[in-house]
Amino acid sequence: MMEADLIAHLLADAGVSALVGTRIYPSLASQNAAAPYVVLRRVSTVGKRGTGGPAGLDRARIQIESYADTYGEAKSLAVAIRTALDGTAITNIRLSQFETEHDDFDEAAELHRTISEFFTWA
Repeated sequence: MMEADLIAHLLADAGVSALVGTRIYPSLASQNAAAPYVVLRRVSTVGKRGTGGPAGLDRARIQIESYADTYGEAKSLAVAIRTALDGTAITNIRLSQFETEHDDFDEAAELHRTISEFFTWA
């Protein structure tokens, strides 16, 4: 599963794990998750086709949300994630490419959030 490969790669990265330990969640964080933490989810997947049918390569948009108590911590975490993923091949993923990023504030959780999106090909 693509999400599991991405999470394993981020957990193994010293820069990311130094900031969040093991607090990287697929789809939704634990209700009592301690900040900082990361939520990773697949937004969409597009299958590639050639003239002879499926090309055996899917392009997925992955959204990675960095949550932290301060804006600076959220940005630092997003930078660590981008460094770990942008332009890299990971296990069953041929390429991970940074696409876009924006900042937000989660009022319910009272946490700063930086949302990064990547395209992956697998």
